[in-house]
Amino acid sequence: MPPISPSNSSLILASASPRRKELLSRLGIPFEVKALDTPEPLDQSPPSEQVVRLALAKLKAFRSAYPTTKRPILCADTCVDIDGRILGKPSNEAEAEKMLFQLSGRWHRVITALALGLEGQSPIIKSAVTEVRFAELTKAEVDWYIKTGEWQDVAGAYRIQEQGALLIEEIRGCFYNVMGLPLRLVYGMLRDTVPDVFSNP
Repeated sequence: MPPISPSNSSLILASASPRRKELLSRLGIPFEVKALDTPEPLDQSPPSEQVVRLALAKLKAFRSAYPTTKRPILCADTCVDIDGRILGKPSNEAEAEKMLFQLSGRWHRVITALALGLEGQSPIIKSAVTEVRFAELTKAEVDWYIKTGEWQDVAGAYRIQEQGALLIEEIRGCFYNVMGLPLRLVYGMLRDTVPDVFSNP
């Protein structure tokens, strides 16, 4: 297991997501990325409960891998929820096309659960929900979007921050949550628990 640098003030982002790394860097705080390959099995519980369970599982796995670290640890899990069902990451173009047509012309929810681990304390859990409404998509639009390749490695088969923005008519809630990290919520959690991570509080 790669070592963790000794600084006690900076945050550890326990996520392999390049989008979360990019977003967290916007807060202007020092952090280090340490990702683990953690299984993410789904069950029959509501999506809002599943993301909390998975975020906590990631934190537990990180604690097991790095039991001596004293630094704050941030874990996250994001899902796309439509009709109480989770849309995961499509494994091929056919699955991506099916998901996009499921979302077409409808509202869905993007839910992110955050688990913040602090030394000697119980995990702090917070969740953010953003509602997203897709436009009515034509077959030509779906075919075009599939060709962009943006559907790969992303829940729900779209990226709101890239060309996927053209598929969306309206959102209610945090835009950054749809990208995978609700920044205002992250800021509030850190401000209230480990304010020294901010160079300019």
